[in-house]
Amino acid sequence: MSSEDKGMGKLFLQYYSYGKKTLSAISKIMRKLRKSEGKDRKRSDKELTMLAETLEKRLTDRNKELAETNEKLRREVAEHKQTEERMRRLAHAIEQSSGSILITDSTGVIEYVNPKFTQITGYTSEEVIGENPRILKSRKTPEGVYQNLWQTVTSGKEWRGTFCNTKKSGENYWESASISPVKNVEGTITHFIAVKEDITERMKAERRLRAQHVVTKVLAESATIKEAFSKILQAVCMALEWDFGEIFILGIEDGRLHCSELWHRPSLKFSEFTSCTKHMIFSPGIGLPGRVLSRAQATWIADVVQDSNFPRAKIASKEGLHGAFGFPILSDKEVLGTISFFSHEIRQPDEDLLAMMAAIGSQIGVFIKRKRADKKLEESEIKYRRLIENLQDNYFFYSYNTEGVFTYISTSITNILCYSPQEFLTHYAEFMTYNPVNSEVIRHRELSIKGVKQPPYNVEIYHKNGSIRMFKVQEVPIFDNKNQVILVEGIAEDITELKQMENELLQSEKLKAMGVMTSGISHEFNNILAIIKGYALLLEEKYKDHREINKKLNVILKSVSDGTEIVTRMLKFTKAEMDESHFTSVNVRELVKEVIDFSMPRWKTASQANGIEYQI
Repeated sequence: MSSEDKGMGKLFLQYYSYGKKTLSAISKIMRKLRKSEGKDRKRSDKELTMLAETLEKRLTDRNKELAETNEKLRREVAEHKQTEERMRRLAHAIEQSSGSILITDSTGVIEYVNPKFTQITGYTSEEVIGENPRILKSRKTPEGVYQNLWQTVTSGKEWRGTFCNTKKSGENYWESASISPVKNVEGTITHFIAVKEDITERMKAERRLRAQHVVTKVLAESATIKEAFSKILQAVCMALEWDFGEIFILGIEDGRLHCSELWHRPSLKFSEFTSCTKHMIFSPGIGLPGRVLSRAQATWIADVVQDSNFPRAKIASKEGLHGAFGFPILSDKEVLGTISFFSHEIRQPDEDLLAMMAAIGSQIGVFIKRKRADKKLEESEIKYRRLIENLQDNYFFYSYNTEGVFTYISTSITNILCYSPQEFLTHYAEFMTYNPVNSEVIRHRELSIKGVKQPPYNVEIYHKNGSIRMFKVQEVPIFDNKNQVILVEGIAEDITELKQMENELLQSEKLKAMGVMTSGISHEFNNILAIIKGYALLLEEKYKDHREINKKLNVILKSVSDGTEIVTRMLKFTKAEMDESHFTSVNVRELVKEVIDFSMPRWKTASQANGIEYQI
């Protein structure tokens, strides 16, 4: 029987009872009328009329009351039907909800779970009803979270937060939960209802992005490969919740993988696994690192303990390591090493994670290549600077940045100009002379900063003692991997003595030319004097008795003698005539060797300044 039928039956019983009472009252009045026939009929008629009116009023009121009750009952029945429909829809919504729903009593015992709960956790409703939600509890949610949750909901408030729970399979998952108390009409908490959403994929995506960001930052900020390796292992382990990380680098000589860096969570101990890993060397195809090396791609192992190609399986089992994955460190297509991570949990392959780590492996490969190149360049610069520092005292090495500010001066400048490197770095402009050759320095410097290779040019600088020194400068712009000038390096050679020698040689050449010319003039002049002297002697012999003529001829002969003396002195001064008796024999082979030994450092310095490497 429906609730509506029951309500109508109840209403009929009430109406029937009331009508029965009314008929009884009428019967009493009729009996009373029959007994009073002999009395005053007028009085009786009046009473009967009043009674009929009263009865009619009561029936009207009662009918009205019954009509109102009937309408109220009809509304209640309609509302009940609506409530049942709402409950049916609510139940359907709960059953079909995309989030898991769990209802417990006031003590936390599970009374209901929806199908989504079973889908996510792997537990059926029969397995969890009557149990406490703590069967889902993992070690990764702090105990304080649960304490705060219970205090909040038992105080009548809603709690919102996230959990890391464990499925029936043992796999961890993350969920966002809203837990609210349910109260009865008296305000007493009778149940708790939890509405939860699986946010595992979102958490993984966020953590992958965070790990990638941290690794990129580490690579940008680390000064050395070792510093970067330690930080990368820590960043990935913390961001992606792995327990142990290792990096193996490929040996150039033997083509095998050697342990470079290890890291694990400080709260966990892997003493035997760590000790074993430090001394492991993997050939291609052997173990997780070896497989990554031979395949040149990321590899996942759900449980290393069950893996037949994992040499450390027994130790891993002993120390509770199971899930693992590794990926190559790549530069172009060259494998430079491998990175692997291990977990206490058995983990199923995560293709998104492997793809991200493959990209990170390429980033690390570029970083390693760059740092190795930087190290070689630094070593080369050190050797080069040592070479410069040990050159003869007429060279010094320098560099300046793209703003034209000196950043380095070799110590050999002290031997040349008596300034300390620091003095010259800060006051070099004051040490430049006013020689016009210095007016070209700024132009040459600006062109070098722009990347234009300059021919050698001269600079004149004051020595600390006030003397002037001339330098021949050769500069080379240094470019980065983007072909941008980062600094300019140069070599300055003190050519003061060379310039002096050139000047002296020039003067000597002038004198020599003058001597040759004078020698020729003297020879011609001697010829003229000889002719004059000859004719004078002939005239003297012819007019020997003529005193006046002889007197004049003696004047001529005296002048010829004086001219001859002048010519002889000129020839002697210019050394126009060479005396072969002063020539000395020379070993030409030894002379050439000495010349090469003396000039070799200058050749090498000049070639290196122009970017040429060679061996003699």
